[in-house]
Amino acid sequence: MRLPPRPSYRPREPIGPLVDIVFLLLIFFLLAGTLEPVAPLEVAPPQAARPGEPFDGPIRVQLAADGRLGLDGQVLSDAALAAAIDARLAAAETQPAIQIEADGGAPSGVVLDLLGRLRAVGAERLALVAIAERPHADD
Repeated sequence: MRLPPRPSYRPREPIGPLVDIVFLLLIFFLLAGTLEPVAPLEVAPPQAARPGEPFDGPIRVQLAADGRLGLDGQVLSDAALAAAIDARLAAAETQPAIQIEADGGAPSGVVLDLLGRLRAVGAERLALVAIAERPHADD
């Protein structure tokens, strides 16, 4: 009696270990990566010589293009600004951060002079706020 030949088949490769490795990689990248919210605007920040520590200062000093100074929305003279900053620094328990919002049209010498005057009254944590220009549509 003759039996029909057995069909030749290759046993399938087990994919269980492959699935395990894929899941381990997925978990690794989820833990190693950071998720950030999507920014509402696409901004290219200016390059800094060294990265600074990000902070929002409780004291905001504004410098207009014509050299006028403002503190928390009020226009002040040089002497009044120095006195107000000195009083706030003396009243604070820890050194408060000071944000300087200088107009883009203000001369750099005026900005540096303001930074020097703030250092002279005892300010240690200064941050110069910069906003990147929007790229031109032609580029």
